[in-house]
Amino acid sequence: MNRVLIVILTILILGMTISCKTKKVQSSSTEETAEVKEPKVYKDGYELIFKGSGHEPEWSVEVTEGQIIYKNINLPEPMIITLERTTHIMDVAGIGYLGKTKNGEAVTVQVLKEKCEDTMADKELPFSVDVTVGNMNNLGQRGCGEFIEDERLKKEWFLETFKGQAIKKVDMGSRPVLKFNTKKNQLNANMGCNGIGGGYLVMEDRIFFNPGFMSTQMFCEGKMELEKDFTKMIAGKTFVYSFKGQTLIFKNLNGVEMMTLRNK
Repeated sequence: MNRVLIVILTILILGMTISCKTKKVQSSSTEETAEVKEPKVYKDGYELIFKGSGHEPEWSVEVTEGQIIYKNINLPEPMIITLERTTHIMDVAGIGYLGKTKNGEAVTVQVLKEKCEDTMADKELPFSVDVTVGNMNNLGQRGCGEFIEDERLKKEWFLETFKGQAIKKVDMGSRPVLKFNTKKNQLNANMGCNGIGGGYLVMEDRIFFNPGFMSTQMFCEGKMELEKDFTKMIAGKTFVYSFKGQTLIFKNLNGVEMMTLRNK
């Protein structure tokens, strides 16, 4: 009888041990498969838009939705400036951020779309930046910078309208699609036949497409017209983009809607 009781107790203990181990493995599996979301970069509750830096003396600037944060090795603490106005520079690809310090000193951050070599960091950035703080010329020198990539672009976008005309799936055989690689600033597209690729840069709500777009060389009868028109329209051009629900809208600089896309 005692032997039977010992056997039963042994089975119960083993069963509990296996159950605990099983639950632990399941818990670990859940943690490993949990979705990892990329956090946005915030400064005092404002989303970060642009960051730049320079040398001699060492300084840095960050532009958010509501502030300019300026640091300089010659200053005892960072300067927090309220962003008052944003101005697009029309004759060149650039943008100006204007603000004032608590003491009423004017602050200007001017960003230009031009390649800028940061020799100290041994890298090339797509924008140059000049910062002017009041009359203290020694506090604002030219440096290099970059805009924070727009994560909303990082999806598959299907062409819905092009130059005001609806795109019908049955006409194309497959849906025209655009994919933005925000890490490499590379656009890959397919209008139903050839793969199309080229570089781009984003400056707030403006997107600049490089002139040198490449494509594969297949011939697809009845599917080449949209492909040619699309490449001709975007290569070397600048657009203002915006989001409305699940729709991505591109307008030219005159405010004319050129194409709309959806991510589903």
